[in-house]
Amino acid sequence: MARNTVVNLDIRSNADGFQLGGGTTARVLTVTAGGDLTLTSQTDTNLTIPNYAATTILAYHDLAAKGDIISASAAATPEILTVGADGTFLQADSGEASGLKWASIDSLNYVEETTTSRALAVGEGVIVDNVALCTLTLPATAALGDLIAIVGKGAGGWKIAQNAGQTIYSGPNATTTGAGGAVDSTLASDCVFLVCITANTDFRVVNGFSNPDYT
Repeated sequence: MARNTVVNLDIRSNADGFQLGGGTTARVLTVTAGGDLTLTSQTDTNLTIPNYAATTILAYHDLAAKGDIISASAAATPEILTVGADGTFLQADSGEASGLKWASIDSLNYVEETTTSRALAVGEGVIVDNVALCTLTLPATAALGDLIAIVGKGAGGWKIAQNAGQTIYSGPNATTTGAGGAVDSTLASDCVFLVCITANTDFRVVNGFSNPDYT
């Protein structure tokens, strides 16, 4: 078997670790004390491979399950998002570490509110459970067709407050346009389902239970 009988290999120490290279112009492998690897070609083109133990890069075994995906929690900061349940879809959410979450395609994201105020968000259902009145303020930004549901539970009831230029319609009823208008529950169990019918400004009650007041 033929073999190369001429080997020009330098092993040099440096301030950070060591180098392996063939002469002064050949390819060089630099290994730092932190475990980073830098490959330098004959044309001085560098490829640096960070130390995986320092969690600076992702490896294939970070994807622990079928359907896991790579996202980011900040610039140059990778984040693994584990696969969601069957039938869910990927939704942007700035409140999540990865900036994404898995959400149900056929229902609202329901949350329970036990304080006296909440800024509503499109695509959510709020179960209001407090002994005192809970004021729920419409989102200032909403697209045509966005949905919001309010479900009464606590004895204090709820009030839907508006921003400037907003109006809520229900059959022949309509609130006063702007921050002065509101919808108030009359019973603790009152529920309404709102659909945005004009971007940012107009909402219509398309389903409800009991008879809230429109002012």
